[in-house]
Amino acid sequence: IEETFDAIESAERLHGHRVRLVVELKGESAAEMRALYRKVVSLRPDWVSRKGHGDKAIFMSFEASHFDFPGFERTGMETVAVKDEPDPADLHDGEFTQVHLHTRLLDAALVDRYRNQGAEVGTWPAVGTASVLRAAVAGVDYVTTDDVAGARRALLQ
Repeated sequence: IEETFDAIESAERLHGHRVRLVVELKGESAAEMRALYRKVVSLRPDWVSRKGHGDKAIFMSFEASHFDFPGFERTGMETVAVKDEPDPADLHDGEFTQVHLHTRLLDAALVDRYRNQGAEVGTWPAVGTASVLRAAVAGVDYVTTDDVAGARRALLQ
């Protein structure tokens, strides 16, 4: 993790861009999320703030229960809910900073629904011109892609 963080900081200095890092838990418990959070904060304490939003490190999981650990409310963690299955009853009620929708679920009404609940909305995987343009038309705030140059070309057409 530390080598990755060092590389991000070097690239930011070299290119003059600020990166926000989504840290996805690949574990299976709230205890693992808490440990991941503590590791990030121990390595880069200024990447997570207890007040406001705009943190450099944002935490993501497919399971809301991963954020259910003692003291969570005091961490100030910015959190991302990941939605890869349709569930019209699923409201986050301001619980998450961001909601990332799989591109197969993406439409402007769903983006508006989560935005009206106070979340920024992203999508993944934005692969190819069609899905990048679909994300732009739907009005997302973020796209996750492995082809940054291709996404940029699509948006600048």
